[in-house]
Amino acid sequence: LHAKRWARLGFPVVREYQQEYFTRIGVVVDTDIALSREERLEASLSLAAGSVAFLSRGEALIDLLVVGQELHQLTLGRSLGFLDQALELLGTVEPGPTFDADKLSRRLAPHLERLSCVVFVTLGWDASRQEFVDRVVKAGVGCRVLEVTEEEDMDLGRNNGVDLTKISINSIDD
Repeated sequence: LHAKRWARLGFPVVREYQQEYFTRIGVVVDTDIALSREERLEASLSLAAGSVAFLSRGEALIDLLVVGQELHQLTLGRSLGFLDQALELLGTVEPGPTFDADKLSRRLAPHLERLSCVVFVTLGWDASRQEFVDRVVKAGVGCRVLEVTEEEDMDLGRNNGVDLTKISINSIDD
């Protein structure tokens, strides 16, 4: 009960407190260049850096940055953490091992319960990546897929119900 308002208004007033809710986002960057060339990896890292910079300026918090199979816990956004840390990390990335949906899903599983969304920047699209996205969605977490592709590869018919955006290397370089 709020005693001051009760006294002023003449009837009981209840004050309720709600815990502040933060939208938490994980960013996953695919470093397996088996389906592409190294130039696409550079373009995907630029796209991931731009996404992290954009998201860190908003109301959401970036809690995880997964590069290849390496999981980095950090908190960026709302005046927490430093964008430079994430950009430095992305600046040192080398081509990684073959994409393993099972291994990555197991690593990410303990963190999914606090995430609202995962942004998945990938170099290609295949059954393994589809399986990874399906597991994230099955855990109740939204997933946005950004596939870096060549201009001639802009086939939009193979998304299988995934929220997939294809971005050409040429549009990133401009």
